[in-house]
Amino acid sequence: MDMNTNPAAWFLMNNEFPNSADQRHLLEALATLRVREEAAAHHRRGMACYARGDLAAAVAEYDAALTLNPDQAEVWYHRAAAHYALGNLKEALADSDRALDLNPHLASAHNARGAIRREAGDLSGALADFDRTLRLQPALAAAYNNRGATRYELGDLAGALADFEEALRLQPNNAEFFSNRGAVRAEFGDLVGAADDCRRAETLAPGNARVLLHEQKDFPAAVVAYDQALEINPRLFWVYLLRGNARYHGSDWRGLRADYENAFARAATRSASFVVRALQKGLESDPAKSLQDCADHLQRDPEDAMSLARRGLLLTLLRRDDEAEKDLEQCRRLCSESIPCLDILIQEARKRRSPALTGDTRAGG
Repeated sequence: MDMNTNPAAWFLMNNEFPNSADQRHLLEALATLRVREEAAAHHRRGMACYARGDLAAAVAEYDAALTLNPDQAEVWYHRAAAHYALGNLKEALADSDRALDLNPHLASAHNARGAIRREAGDLSGALADFDRTLRLQPALAAAYNNRGATRYELGDLAGALADFEEALRLQPNNAEFFSNRGAVRAEFGDLVGAADDCRRAETLAPGNARVLLHEQKDFPAAVVAYDQALEINPRLFWVYLLRGNARYHGSDWRGLRADYENAFARAATRSASFVVRALQKGLESDPAKSLQDCADHLQRDPEDAMSLARRGLLLTLLRRDDEAEKDLEQCRRLCSESIPCLDILIQEARKRRSPALTGDTRAGG
């Protein structure tokens, strides 16, 4: 037994009575021990508060723990997690940075910082953190899922699929992992595989089949599923976009606009990338149908500003700029306020277009 660990017990076991200098050391060591024990008690209470969803109380307990003992990496990491759950991204990032300053090998803190960076739009930083997490803890299923989601947003569908499959190998009864893999399979056109994943997700956790419902064009049911997802986590910008797209097909223009405004307010650049990538996917599979869908909407309502914006972006991707500008200008004239971040969407479409998408794909309207 070390005297610094338990000084009173050390003196008793060694049959020694402390002299005056040792007494001072003993009192100081006992005081330090009491402070550390009090800090640990606050930490435990913080974790209990977090587990029952009382996030503000958890932060308060972690604050108290860190005031008493600021050198505990795990407490900084746990407070980062609580701040992240509260939507305090700046505070969460600072706490995770501090945790990793104290312990660069704390895999859970790298994983947490990756999630924070991803939500803040720093996808390359997030990817680096998830890579580091998996080097430190190769069997952490959540890190594979997080890295897969980041790769998905970056357009690396093959990498995303590989990560979701590894996450499921490690944790085969996780509804979120099945739902995420189903989304990627749907992007690849594997609707049979996507349907199977979504059914399994729905069995494990009802409400996870939103991707399948959307792909099957059951848009009212998809909207309900997106509502449920946003109740759980209202910060998912891409779910607002998907719900907006489902509402578009149900002619709910007000709901569509509100969803796009919410998405762009949370992550403008990432939202633009998500929207344009979806349009590009449609053009790659059937460009004539993509344009015809817009024409059908406009035949029913020639002043459908969102359909004009959608067709203008499709035409931009096809490098048919003169036709695109007519639609986009008409869209601007019809809207008393601009379509959310229309200029960002146009820039993203111009950046992503390629010669492979050009050609005679004209549709009526």
